[in-house]
Amino acid sequence: MSFASGALTAVRDKILITGASGLLGQYLCSHLSRQGNEIAGFWRTHEILAGDISKIHIDLLDFVRVEDEIIRFAPTHVIHCAGLTDVDECERNEELAEKLHVNLSKIVAESAQKVKSRMIHISTDHLWDGTKAMVTEETPLSPVNAYGRTKGKAEEAVLRTAPNSLVIRTNFFGDGLPWRHSFSDWVHKKLLKKELINAFSDVYYTPISLFHLAKMIESLIARSAQGVFHVAGADRVSKYEAAIALARHYGYPAKTITPVLAEAVPLVARRPRDMSLNTSKCSGFLKMPMPDLSSGIKTLTGACMTT
Repeated sequence: MSFASGALTAVRDKILITGASGLLGQYLCSHLSRQGNEIAGFWRTHEILAGDISKIHIDLLDFVRVEDEIIRFAPTHVIHCAGLTDVDECERNEELAEKLHVNLSKIVAESAQKVKSRMIHISTDHLWDGTKAMVTEETPLSPVNAYGRTKGKAEEAVLRTAPNSLVIRTNFFGDGLPWRHSFSDWVHKKLLKKELINAFSDVYYTPISLFHLAKMIESLIARSAQGVFHVAGADRVSKYEAAIALARHYGYPAKTITPVLAEAVPLVARRPRDMSLNTSKCSGFLKMPMPDLSSGIKTLTGACMTT
């Protein structure tokens, strides 16, 4: 599918994906490749599993090489998924988080500008203090940890460097990888082992499945969306409520899941209690409703648990 027209054509788009061995990056590599696009992916530690794409082994802190590879491939679109997703590790090493989020994102944006490529920057819902529910794209940022601070600064750097960029704030789940599980994988694994699950009853978010997120990203790009968009699920749920829904989907009794308060679990970095995103802008732009949690869960196969 060509992003320019949103319809099947003989001309393929050239898409470069950073963080292509991660959960979202891997999924996008496979999904967009199946649509007939020419894909190149950056990876470092874990090789990209998707076939029929160009796999570029690279240290993302080697900014000169990052720029060289983007210019060499000359993509029509760059989807920047790479980042340090371990929130506690970001707190321990904010300098590294700054390099991987802010500095790297700026280099990617600058390089994309040099080859007249559209940049799609994947951001997060960890950008506020958690005192407000269903925040909009215009809600002032108020991060409470290093991860949120550096991701917020990354957004600013991208939009300042490449004003026509698309910034997507999200929180996703889906069938994971042998080295990278999502929340749904964690719950499923616990259920399979008949282990008790403690899930936060006071932490809220608006999760979206990888299946639906990939399609939304594709649609936004096809319609030349620019600026910040919240791309998340329609339902604001607690982690406990999400775990209960997953247990029902897989046919396990909900009694194995216990609600706990976040303050009872010692963590290095402070977490916002409410990360829910208002998605009315995205829904209105695409003229379609956002997927609810139930429809997202139905896209899971549990394949990760067999690897």
